Amino acid sequence: MILINLCGGPGSGKTTLSYYLAYRLKKAGLRTELTSESAREHHIYTYPADRVPQQLLDNQVLVFGQQFERVLRLQRHGFEVAICDSALEQQAIYFKGHAYEKNLKAVTKDTAKLFESYNVFITPKPGTYDAESRLQKTEAEARAMDAGVREVMGNNFWMEIGWEDEEKLGDAVVALALSKRPKSVRAQGSRRAVADKSKSPRARRKK
Repeated sequence: MILINLCGGPGSGKTTLSYYLAYRLKKAGLRTELTSESAREHHIYTYPADRVPQQLLDNQVLVFGQQFERVLRLQRHGFEVAICDSALEQQAIYFKGHAYEKNLKAVTKDTAKLFESYNVFITPKPGTYDAESRLQKTEAEARAMDAGVREVMGNNFWMEIGWEDEEKLGDAVVALALSKRPKSVRAQGSRRAVADKSKSPRARRKK
């Protein structure tokens, strides 16, 4: 399984682009699944809108563990591609100041090695920030975190794209995922594509 990590500060478009990638990959016939963001679900579904979930303030061990399990279970089930809008390594920006910061960062690095990851940094479109369900209430606060994301990720990205480069990203990820398939599976897919094309109304009209 390959893991596509969409990275960037809050509101950069990670979740929105993850939906687009899932559509592109599934359309290409690849077994794909999204990993939802544990922290965001705590914020939306566990606590009222006017309160910050206590887990986000004092228990990053729990939040990280839940995110790790969400990725790991997709690998257990044999998916070809997992798309994550909350990269394991990126979560380290929230460990700062906790007693377990040093040890949890080490765990984060070790667990990330369990997956074949491709990290994509997203630069958002200015003026589009939505503070709903976020700790950062202004666009300036959110964008200030972009540097922190680069730092914890080692500024090591497979791709860097702008918010409006979704087609470029989709093309690259689909090509990558197909290249990871065994040759026999790729050959079957090619034959199926040719067969499907021959059955299309346009192909029948040409005959």
